Amino acid sequence: MENAVTTNVDVAIIGAGHAGLNVVNEVRKVTDRWILITWRRLTPSPSSA
Repeated sequence: MENAVTTNVDVAIIGAGHAGLNVVNEVRKVTDRWILITWRRLTPSPSSA
């Protein structure tokens, strides 16, 4: 693979739906080595703007 990106993480979260974002909150409590994999563009919620 010519354009492959390699990174080492403790946790890979697939999907940024309700459940996936809840998992992000829990994972952040124990590690900063995580990645969120999603196929949709993430937009900030109105409350965080």
